[in-house]
Amino acid sequence: AFPTDRPAAFFGPDCQTLCDEEFKRCSDKAMLMRIYQNLRYPADARENGVQGTALLRFRVEADGSMSDVRVVHGLSSSITRECLNVAESLRGEWLPAVHRGEDVATTYNLPIRFTLELQR
Repeated sequence: AFPTDRPAAFFGPDCQTLCDEEFKRCSDKAMLMRIYQNLRYPADARENGVQGTALLRFRVEADGSMSDVRVVHGLSSSITRECLNVAESLRGEWLPAVHRGEDVATTYNLPIRFTLELQR
């Protein structure tokens, strides 16, 4: 069902029967849904007008576990904490990368955008 080489992917239960590009789209959508269900814009960051893109980096190990979770680019300390909270919500839900038919560890970069909407 899966090609011999593929990147690490978030496991969406509705995606398991899909392959190739359909699987990737479904997996990405499932991950975004999980992020948006758990992401909270910190009140202090909102009040201070802090916005932009934070970068979360972690390893997806060959067994699908996450390790070495860190925020490479945080916009503020409260947004950094929020990114780490989001990472916790993603634990235990990964399919490892596959290289030449073998499960392998890989680094995953996840940008998380924090944007304030204008009040009218």
